[in-house]
Amino acid sequence: MMEANREGSWPTLRFIGVLLCTALLCSGCRHKPAAPAVVPSSKSNTAELPVVTQTPDEIRATMRGMDPYSQEFEDAQFKLVIKLDELRKQHGVEGFEQVPLVKRSQTVAVVEPKTRTLAWQALNCLNPDCPARGPGGGPFLFVSPVKGFSVGPNGELVIESVEPEMKSPNCPVCGSSNYVRVYEMPEAIARHRELMKELMKTREAALAQRRAGRPHEEESNRSVAIQDEMHSLPKLYLVPQDTKLHEVGAFLAPLKTK
Repeated sequence: MMEANREGSWPTLRFIGVLLCTALLCSGCRHKPAAPAVVPSSKSNTAELPVVTQTPDEIRATMRGMDPYSQEFEDAQFKLVIKLDELRKQHGVEGFEQVPLVKRSQTVAVVEPKTRTLAWQALNCLNPDCPARGPGGGPFLFVSPVKGFSVGPNGELVIESVEPEMKSPNCPVCGSSNYVRVYEMPEAIARHRELMKELMKTREAALAQRRAGRPHEEESNRSVAIQDEMHSLPKLYLVPQDTKLHEVGAFLAPLKTK
């Protein structure tokens, strides 16, 4: 068994835990056929982004030497995500077809409606020392397929069982297991931060009401609504192009890995 420490098995277990949780939520179920819902642009699910003038490599340089668990590192990482997503929108993704952003964060896979093939949640490595680059210097994206997922006869997502192989989630390029993340759009990250602050305030208000012996149903309902929106923030899914990918550990990654 791998020794549990801050630099080793914890990131591995955390990644596998995320994969298991999102898969198990719908294990054994069948989803009705439906095209992924394109998320509309509105104040309910978007947030204003800061202007970032640095290049991705300049941002990576500032991240080196920072404590990866610090707020400073997280802020720099957010800037990197903003720049990388700009490049993704301009140059696309290597080895995959992108599925429109969908409001479904409860499964690791969705069905691409036109071809009726599985699309997997996009992943990337945010290690500032990782040499991987996508088209135009954008994000190098990959996926982690899970056994037990298939497409039904009517185009529905079928999840018979979830038994993912316990492979180490090391980045297919740099080999680090500390920086592999679900790819998140910067607008979703910013909105999640806003919602988290609102959720904390709502819970504090509910606690104050409870201590005063007054009903706090309104605050409780708002907390549920906030959490529902947090779970519905859009994510990116990718359809693998088999001839342009290869298996690296837990992942399917583009053939060009350097």
